[in-house]
Amino acid sequence: MTNKVSAEVTEAMMAEFKKDMEAIKAKYPWLISLTEEERNSGLRIGDKTYTFVSKVVEYVDSHPEYLPSYINVAELKKDFKLWNDLYTMLRLNTLLSNAITDTAIQAGNEAMEAALSYYSSVKEAAKRGAPGAQTIYDELRARFAGRPVKKEAAK
Repeated sequence: MTNKVSAEVTEAMMAEFKKDMEAIKAKYPWLISLTEEERNSGLRIGDKTYTFVSKVVEYVDSHPEYLPSYINVAELKKDFKLWNDLYTMLRLNTLLSNAITDTAIQAGNEAMEAALSYYSSVKEAAKRGAPGAQTIYDELRARFAGRPVKKEAAK
């Protein structure tokens, strides 16, 4: 069995992490939460539209004669800068989130691998009539309820 991860999150570390997350969120009280409908229906800036918006921000200064009166240029520039800054923050957050996710996946993989090895050992011990093994096996096999039992090949 491989062991890529061998670490521990203490109660103090977890408390500090939660405190840090709350402190970060408190620094940006203007962050909002969208409904699922709002998230899916709004316009977005992506790889293809970034250049378009960037050019518009340039052109509103160099060619203001085409600017509709209802567009607030200062707010347009402020929103675009905010998007750029938040996108940078999002990329940094994604790196941290991915590292946490990958570490959790690996730790879970290692725990499940060890648990399945133990389960196999208990199963074999129950087949051989080892004291107490059948009780443990019966409790653990409930995890696999509903799955077809593999039939052993004819000997």
